[in-house]
Amino acid sequence: MLCIFFHNQNIRPVVYKINYQCNAAHALGLGTVVVGWFDHDKAADILGLPGGYELVSLIPAGYPDQKGSSPKRREIKDFIHENIF
Repeated sequence: MLCIFFHNQNIRPVVYKINYQCNAAHALGLGTVVVGWFDHDKAADILGLPGGYELVSLIPAGYPDQKGSSPKRREIKDFIHENIF
């Protein structure tokens, strides 16, 4: 389980950290999912987070049972418009 938290900083770098952690896990063959809906206070208590820090997300990681696949990509002409909408 990866835990992402921040202390007195802008949220943007935190979002980058989440992305980097997921990419690093993927490079190691791990699957991840970003969880943001949980009891933040209870989780911070369990983790012993000191005051002034805020838990942003939990990222469970593990080796997948099967290989996943990406969804079919839309054609670029379906969402790019030139001169008209």
